[in-house]
Amino acid sequence: MWQAHAIDALLDAYARDKTPVHLERADSNFRATRDRQGSIFNDFHDDEEWMALALLRLWDATQKDEYKARVMELWNDIKGGWSEEMGGGIDWRKSQRDHKNAPANAPTVILAARLYQRFAEPKDLEWAQKIWG
Repeated sequence: MWQAHAIDALLDAYARDKTPVHLERADSNFRATRDRQGSIFNDFHDDEEWMALALLRLWDATQKDEYKARVMELWNDIKGGWSEEMGGGIDWRKSQRDHKNAPANAPTVILAARLYQRFAEPKDLEWAQKIWG
């Protein structure tokens, strides 16, 4: 999802110069994306994963509870994409349960590991290890 990458680029800019306008634009981008889609969820797990990773970085920068809440909502939805089919893993697309790939699973491992780093929830580490395996 290119909107998540735009948020990441704005967060990269903020990391370089600490100019608050970058955070304001990242927030505006997130809200516009959510409003345009009507939701933070969509049919593609990888899109949700990229957005969750970007919003986790936005939470890192701001500590605003709303961002953490959205990350956790996405994370719960993403975990619903797990199935044992084809050796296990997260489905790429919710409507295509038999399609597993690196774009859907690699960012999920990263997200689970980062959630464990931030919040020390053992289940997140278990998820990272399960998906990695």
